[in-house]
Amino acid sequence: MSTTENREAIRTLKGSTCVYQEKCLLCVVLVTDVQVDDRGVAFELQPVPTPGFDPLGYATEPMDPSAAWGVLIQTQFSLSAHYVSWFIAIDPEIVWQIIAFAITAPSEDDVMGEMSRLVFAAELKARAAQDVS
Repeated sequence: MSTTENREAIRTLKGSTCVYQEKCLLCVVLVTDVQVDDRGVAFELQPVPTPGFDPLGYATEPMDPSAAWGVLIQTQFSLSAHYVSWFIAIDPEIVWQIIAFAITAPSEDDVMGEMSRLVFAAELKARAAQDVS
């Protein structure tokens, strides 16, 4: 993906429902704003109370994670900036699978593990498909 395509893909996240993790915080969020410039990206995320996600474990105020291009890791399934420990699952199918899993999960640690598993499996499958073509 070119830099222009990367930036456009990020801009299209505005209005999307995603799952956001920062350290031990895990919540469903609505992306209410996306800023993209030559330095990097910045988001405004509004937490959405969601069954299966601990109401004490998510923020109630908007959050504003950001990252410089040099540290942003972007795939079609997720965005992350590990130097500040945030991760956003962005693929709609994966987001809904995480939400469905959270309803029956024993703990948020299990939900975090399932989120990692789903995103990593999708990324591996996409890489394998590219290698075949």
